Amino acid sequence: MKPTVMGMALAGLSACGIVYNAVDQMDPEQRAVWIASQNTDTLCATYAGGAAVGRDTDMMLEVELIERGLASCDGRPVGVVSRGLRGSATFPRAQTGTLVDDRDCSDFSSAADAQRFFLARGGPARDAHALDPDGDGLACTWGQALG
Repeated sequence: MKPTVMGMALAGLSACGIVYNAVDQMDPEQRAVWIASQNTDTLCATYAGGAAVGRDTDMMLEVELIERGLASCDGRPVGVVSRGLRGSATFPRAQTGTLVDDRDCSDFSSAADAQRFFLARGGPARDAHALDPDGDGLACTWGQALG
């Protein structure tokens, strides 16, 4: 996939150590694509900024960074936001309707893939595929994968 002008600009700002909140302004699917396309240094610089990005962006960054084998970025432990949600029924869940292309946990090759999909589709606030029935913001077994 060809990088967008906005994506290249954000990567440049993050690489310089300037955390830019425009990542939070992207819709969840755009944000997921942008995160997956960035190098580890850019993701770490964005994640290390902490308060400059929102919780949903932090959660997306955590999935990617943990899957890349990082335990911390510039002194900030990776997984803090997701671990803090584990086991708490933070997000109300009410299942309505049936999706044509419904996904279940068994449809994903890993807990990280399920979490990426969940977040890119509006999680943790929305859970159209019922991947997070307990409402803690963590799809399938992603909470267990955090350690």
